[in-house]
Amino acid sequence: MYQEIITHRREGAADSPDAILHPAILLPDEIEDKLYAGAHLAEIGCGEGESVIRLAQAYPKSFFTGVDPGYASIIAARRKAKEARVTARVSFLVGSLKSYFGEQYDIVTTRHGFFVPVTLAEAAAYVREKLREEGAWLISMPLNGNSEKHLGEIVRQGGFTRFRRAVETWPRAVYEARP
Repeated sequence: MYQEIITHRREGAADSPDAILHPAILLPDEIEDKLYAGAHLAEIGCGEGESVIRLAQAYPKSFFTGVDPGYASIIAARRKAKEARVTARVSFLVGSLKSYFGEQYDIVTTRHGFFVPVTLAEAAAYVREKLREEGAWLISMPLNGNSEKHLGEIVRQGGFTRFRRAVETWPRAVYEARP
């Protein structure tokens, strides 16, 4: 099922580069293994929930929370989840990075730029606080050597001890931060 998700997203790559590169779709192998076994993933900036719903379909032992500041997007996401019959394992909430957390997660995914109204440093500290010890934060952002070094420094300041470029598909990459 995972390969089908990637294939479908790659076919639409010309329409939306983020579609194939959002960390909730393009996953490092060890994250995918966690989802197969059963994990809880939060996607911050989920839009209308397409990737969250596809993940719920692909990984039936896992639970997913999608968060987006757009009320209309969340309403559409909830409708789509109902149509896809995944509402038992998927929830969608209106909110931002700091407003959604009520529990701890195994995996948190974000797109670069979805940290508003907080800084990247605040986001790193907040995500670290809500991430389980064996968890991972996946961040999708443009490939740029300088910004990669800067991002690594900031996530370490936020309490993460490991940082790496996990997946790369030009012109973007998925970075992984771990406690």
